[in-house]
Amino acid sequence: MAKRSGVRVGKIDLDTCGAALLLGVSREEGVEVLRGGEASQEDLADPQILCIEVGGSGQVAERNFDHHGLGSEGLFSATLQ
Repeated sequence: MAKRSGVRVGKIDLDTCGAALLLGVSREEGVEVLRGGEASQEDLADPQILCIEVGGSGQVAERNFDHHGLGSEGLFSATLQ
């Protein structure tokens, strides 16, 4: 099985771009814009995949940076996380 990696984003906005910049994302990393706006549970559980604004609110240890959805009340923006 091939190693999974890359970056998943839901939309290109200032918060997404700011978080990506601070996390050192480059063009070579395979950024995928998810049209549905949500990453799969498999992607969110995989620490090799960086997820920005596509779910996993506040799960920064798993490399999920989001502040929307269930359980997100009081969370800082993805950039501040």
